[in-house]
Amino acid sequence: MEEDREMTAKEFATLYGKHGSWGTRLAKKAREMGKLYPRKRGHYWFATRSEWEAILKESGIQLRDRRSYRKNEKKED
Repeated sequence: MEEDREMTAKEFATLYGKHGSWGTRLAKKAREMGKLYPRKRGHYWFATRSEWEAILKESGIQLRDRRSYRKNEKKED
C-alpha cells in the first residue's frame, strides 16, 4: 500500500507543493518534539506518509496558500 511505503521529506513536501527544505524543517521539528520518526539515513529523512501526516498535524505547522492576492487585481490607470 502507498501508506506503508517510506518516502523522503522532499517527496512529502512535493505532495503539498512545497520546497524540499520545508520537508527537512518538518523532520527537524519532529525530532525536537521527541518523535522516533522520521528516520535519518545518510542525508535523507524517511517516514511513511501517515507518519508525515501525524508530524504535520502535531507540530502546528500550517499549510498556507502562498499565491499573491495581487495577481488577481486589475491595474487601474
